[in-house]
Amino acid sequence: MPAVSQKQQKFFGIVRAIQKGEMAPTTPETAKAAADMKKKDVKDFASTKHKGLPDKKGVKEAYYGGEERRKKDERKAAYEKQLKKMLPKRAFDQMGREIDPRSGKLKVQEKIDYADTKQMKKFADEKKKFTKSDQRMKFGKFYDKAKQAKDRLRPGEVKKLVDGKWVSNKD
Repeated sequence: MPAVSQKQQKFFGIVRAIQKGEMAPTTPETAKAAADMKKKDVKDFASTKHKGLPDKKGVKEAYYGGEERRKKDERKAAYEKQLKKMLPKRAFDQMGREIDPRSGKLKVQEKIDYADTKQMKKFADEKKKFTKSDQRMKFGKFYDKAKQAKDRLRPGEVKKLVDGKWVSNKD
């Protein structure tokens, strides 16, 4: 019976050397195998050529529901992965509330605990992360121009300084 992997062949090579007396047992597993197995069986395993053998034999794990169920789950996982690539990361309804991009349902908002520093740090990080992309969604490529236009005077507009604030006649 030939070895099914290179590691198995190497293991039985060590066991064969122990049986011949060329080497002392290195581990309890090799000593037990050398004592329990026939010399002929060990020789068959040890004499297998490495060419074409995998380095290590992959273990097939039992799958709950059988092979058909495993294949179905793999196809479903591949579909989900592809769908995740195609859908946007965030989506909003007309009111500006965040919705689930896949189902279109409103996302449940977390209750804010202002005393929880971890949660507040998470919110601050998210705000920082999405600020730039949200501005780009609002104004497109021309965010800087929109910002400048907001400060410019409109036709017929006059601004006066009243109580330390600039007040427009168009407001």
